[in-house]
Amino acid sequence: MSNILILHNSLDYNKSGVERVSFLLKKELTNRGYNCYEGCTKGENFNHKEDVFEYNFNDSKQNASKGLVAFVAKYHIQIIIIQGLFDPNINNAIFHLKKKYSCKIIFCLHNAPSAYARKIPLSFFDQVKIFTWYLIKFHIIISNYRKHRLKMLTEMYDIADRFVLLSTSYIKELCKITKTQDISKTVCINNPLTFHNPKVDFTQKKKQVLILGRLEDFQKNISSALRIWKLIENSKFHDWKLVIVGSGIDEKKLQNYAKELNLKNSSFIGETLEPEKYYQESSIFMMTSHIEGWPMTLLEAQQYGCVPIVYNTFAALSEIIENNVNGYIIGKYDEEAFAQKTIELIRNDSTRLEFAQNCIEKCKKYSSKAIGDKWDSLLKDLTTN
Repeated sequence: MSNILILHNSLDYNKSGVERVSFLLKKELTNRGYNCYEGCTKGENFNHKEDVFEYNFNDSKQNASKGLVAFVAKYHIQIIIIQGLFDPNINNAIFHLKKKYSCKIIFCLHNAPSAYARKIPLSFFDQVKIFTWYLIKFHIIISNYRKHRLKMLTEMYDIADRFVLLSTSYIKELCKITKTQDISKTVCINNPLTFHNPKVDFTQKKKQVLILGRLEDFQKNISSALRIWKLIENSKFHDWKLVIVGSGIDEKKLQNYAKELNLKNSSFIGETLEPEKYYQESSIFMMTSHIEGWPMTLLEAQQYGCVPIVYNTFAALSEIIENNVNGYIIGKYDEEAFAQKTIELIRNDSTRLEFAQNCIEKCKKYSSKAIGDKWDSLLKDLTTN
């Protein structure tokens, strides 16, 4: 079997959905006989494992390339799986690696391609900081950060032997961004379920609506969820509660915004190592993101019969939720409609239970085994051709 290096940011598998996917992928491939190694950013190898490749974003291009080449040679790596990392050093290191070794490269994009075309609202200070960092580190002058991200994405598409998208619905977006009609290296593999056959006890369900994720308003749009909850509170459902689990750069700002809205039945829990507890006890899951790829939390909620209501802001959503069957899909940023559909679920116990049971059944097709079969097929295709 092949020796595989999986590159991602951290070995902390509770840090983000990408890390959880990496953990599940490594576990599944190891069970199938592959030899899996990991790579992470410097400082994230908490247990100081010797067989972990550590890369440093602040290193020179030359040293970054040498480090990767040395690791590949030492452990006879045949395939590298890059989990959504964008950095000129990585692109450069992979480019030089392929000149020396017949190592296959798989790049996994863990968001909708259109996410990289979005403008990031950076303050003047942030712009100066980013541009100065690139100038000192890479001797690159970046006049437009958005164009730079798109350039990095296109470069990685050109370098990779296979480019993995989270859904077939993202192929058109990718072709538009990379300006290519050749999709021969493109493969679509969904993220797997996080939990293995969880036991759902509907008697534990509370009158509780859940938001679970990173508190970063630019992507997650939690401020919209708070306004929606204000509409629900104004409809006199005082026995229902909104619980927000997670942390992030906008945590304090969002807490202050909740106070401004004078929300009575909402609480910020912070980070948790036991998300299952909140999925199990919550009846409804709320997602108001501006953009997603294949959100792990959306599948995790469904595994526990926590019925999702989601803005229609990313193409893959219709694969995950069948509207009016295992959740509600709401028109983009229609807060009134979002509130009304939430109220419908709050009022109707039988509909909520029916949707919850549909959630549990329909998400089974994303089991680790089913997704592992797709990865197994991809890896065998790469090593035999």
